Amino acid sequence: MITIQSDTRHNKKKCRNPVLNFPKHLALRKNRDYVKREFIVFRRNIMTKIDISKLSYKELRDLMEQTEEEVESRKEQAIKDLRAEFNQKLNDAGFSIRELYPDVFKATAASSSAPVKSKQSTPPKYRNPINPEETWTGRGRVIGWVLKLAEEKGTTVDAIKNDPDYLNPEHPNYKTHIAELEK
Repeated sequence: MITIQSDTRHNKKKCRNPVLNFPKHLALRKNRDYVKREFIVFRRNIMTKIDISKLSYKELRDLMEQTEEEVESRKEQAIKDLRAEFNQKLNDAGFSIRELYPDVFKATAASSSAPVKSKQSTPPKYRNPINPEETWTGRGRVIGWVLKLAEEKGTTVDAIKNDPDYLNPEHPNYKTHIAELEK
């Protein structure tokens, strides 16, 4: 459990804090070695102190998580407030964000309106002589009919790729492929 002591800068009585075991007025800023070991939290304009030297590992991790959450929520709130203020100023002046930053929106519009290239299909390089409707481009995963054919013949997929009987005659580079295999 994390113990938090409220800072009452005006209270300079000689009472000792049981948690810090140090006089409050000395703990504020006078003893620099002691202050280095403190973690000072500001919340709602009330400064509170946590003596991190006496916290366990788990308590330190919990404190760190709480601090990170608080920082994140304050960041989100600051961004939200700035956006609202900025939008209000733009509306009052009669401008839009696009008018204020035309270069940013030109680049974005140009990239978003660029035509998307369609994927060109590669013509199949190999064709099954038994069933001409079964084809394969020779790229990517080896198709089932090629594996089955290689298994039936007792050869490898590379041997089928190097056999001119399995080349697709409708391929645009059919003659070049035949010439390469005959070399």
